[in-house]
Amino acid sequence: MRPDKRFPQLSVCCLLAVAGCGGGGSGRGDKDADLDAGADSGTDADGDAGGDSDTGTGTGTGEDGGEDAGEDASADAGEDAGTKLPPTTVAETIVGLLPAADQKGENRDKWGLTKTGPGEPYLPRDDLGVGDGTSEPLGPPSSIGYIWHITDAQICDEESPARLINGDSMYESAYRTQESWGALMLDAAVRTGNAFAAKRPFDFLMVTGDMVDNKQGNELSLFLGVLEGGEVNPDSAKDDDPIPGPGNDQHDPFEAEGVSPLVPWYDTLGNHDDLILGNFATLDWLVADPTGTIVSALSAAVRPTCLDHPWYPAESVTPARCDMPPKSYFKSMITAPDPARAFYSRDDWLAAHFGTRTGPDGHGFTEDNLNTGNAYYAIEGVLPGVPSRLIVLDTVAAEFQDGEIDDAQFAWFVTELDSAEAAGEVIIVASHHPVSWVKGKGAAFTAAMNAHPNVILHLAGHTHMNRITPHPAKNGDPPENGYWEVETSAMLVWPSQMRFVEIVDNRDGTGDIYCTMVNYRIPQGPHVLDGARFYSLYDVQNGSNENGEGRPEDRNAILRFAWPQAIADTLADVPHADVESLNF
Repeated sequence: MRPDKRFPQLSVCCLLAVAGCGGGGSGRGDKDADLDAGADSGTDADGDAGGDSDTGTGTGTGEDGGEDAGEDASADAGEDAGTKLPPTTVAETIVGLLPAADQKGENRDKWGLTKTGPGEPYLPRDDLGVGDGTSEPLGPPSSIGYIWHITDAQICDEESPARLINGDSMYESAYRTQESWGALMLDAAVRTGNAFAAKRPFDFLMVTGDMVDNKQGNELSLFLGVLEGGEVNPDSAKDDDPIPGPGNDQHDPFEAEGVSPLVPWYDTLGNHDDLILGNFATLDWLVADPTGTIVSALSAAVRPTCLDHPWYPAESVTPARCDMPPKSYFKSMITAPDPARAFYSRDDWLAAHFGTRTGPDGHGFTEDNLNTGNAYYAIEGVLPGVPSRLIVLDTVAAEFQDGEIDDAQFAWFVTELDSAEAAGEVIIVASHHPVSWVKGKGAAFTAAMNAHPNVILHLAGHTHMNRITPHPAKNGDPPENGYWEVETSAMLVWPSQMRFVEIVDNRDGTGDIYCTMVNYRIPQGPHVLDGARFYSLYDVQNGSNENGEGRPEDRNAILRFAWPQAIADTLADVPHADVESLNF
């Protein structure tokens, strides 16, 4: 991202993080003992930080996992459309050798280990009570919309003094073992999505917030740097290299691919994007200055560390990885300073979306957002060739993680719904919070969408859980007044997935929404990302995090809905397009 005069602080952050420097620290290899957090870090004897992984499937375990799932080279984005794509979870899944649940301290030698599992076929759902079409089909089902959904990457500067890693009782995301891989995980997701976009471009990528963890400038720079493409440096302050050499631990600079130029992407404000620790407008009495050297009272300095063996002897030594210590390992209250860590304002966050290399400029936000500070917007024509409107809401409360919509935004929202319906447009809504988290106006929010039959889909994140909720018509209204709410699990937390969403016209008065879960692909290894997948599952099995997989019907599903007659008549003239999801 190029510097923006409206956002001088973040411009500096972007130059520091994306251009590959550490923000005022000394060069690679400086191991100032005064700044070490805990004991000296070990290194992997053979310099590897990866495992025997394959193309998006499980990591090698030495047991029954890790079968080859495709040719790595043939799945890369940019190759011709006839090459083999990465598998979606319809074809194969990634599962633990043990269930993704708290193992209560048992079988530690299998924690974090994954294998290739069977695919999950689409489950048809008709919770809206639509049934079969009301007329003879005019032709075969036709795809009218193809969307890529990513949420909650929560890219974290784990070295920041403004964290509370010992504040588990205050908020769940105090410390996650896999958090230092956040930028790499997002880049892997982008690369995987780009491979599909090379065959058929998505109409748009919808990002539904919480892409940073603690509203720091360097975290925002990392997020935008990954989506923009180019060299990205996940490190902050001093340039740490716990496993010497390039590209073999999660703190090394890497070349991000960036979102395909064929795919526009739109952003949403989340509570972690806008609030300190995702909860607080200010917390000066407890949270340390992120640019300083003294850490918060409920924290310790987290220095990038890779041990040369697992912390617990019973743990598996495969896949080869950066072996992470528990948070109790970190004792020091002193860290290296970095001005790039400064907290940004909402105005800064909005301005950072302009002047980027990827499109569209502003990524949904406009000059009006810059002038008002509002983070909601609407865009017409998001489904090419189909009258359509995307309405993106700002559900971030003034404090705490609950969602909120004020009176002014709600009135604007209803006006947009009225306008889109009058124009005969298909309506898609996106927000960070699902309706169950919107306090005060949750019922009114649902009622407003039920009152507009052109609304078919609401995309959300926040809960770190795959969940699909039907909102059927109320008060005797016809089924076309129902819509679907689709939540996608967090990129950072197991199962670390994204979702493809395809809207299909059945040409008989009904439509289907194909929801497909997709794992990020890991190149044949050893690879640095093997540690990310290992510790994402490990953190669930050690009881630190919940499993975000959801129920089978919340993952790969076909969601039936009914078109208003006016929309059905319009779609009859839209050229046919094959249903891409049937190829998965």
